[in-house]
Amino acid sequence: MARKLAVDLFLFGPVVLLVALGLLMIYSASAMQIYLPSAGGPSQPLFFVFKQGIAVLLGALLVIRLFVLYFAKTDLFFDEAQYWWWSRDLAFGYFSKPPLIAWLIRLATDICGDAEWCVRAPSPILYTVTCIVLFLAARV
Repeated sequence: MARKLAVDLFLFGPVVLLVALGLLMIYSASAMQIYLPSAGGPSQPLFFVFKQGIAVLLGALLVIRLFVLYFAKTDLFFDEAQYWWWSRDLAFGYFSKPPLIAWLIRLATDICGDAEWCVRAPSPILYTVTCIVLFLAARV
């Protein structure tokens, strides 16, 4: 357990810091209303440039996290194995959880196989999608 916590802090600590730095840059550019000239059209706010940078950053972090998952040597934990077992026989609900976990794991294992990293792959993908949705919701 302590080893898993240390690995989580090692892998996700820099991710949190980079995303926080990116969001700080976006906020400061938006608050200062800095504009960049564009060729042949109206100037664009610097926020647009940082928004594209954050999208690239999140995509890169997703690839890194999937890469780390692929080479991880840890076995499935009890709850992960239970969710994988549920995905073998899909239903509209299970004893302790709604069915979406099993459906997502089934989708991932249908795409890339029954390896441990495939069972864990939906988690970083959903983290990235959630970051993007929260970012866009905050800008509205």
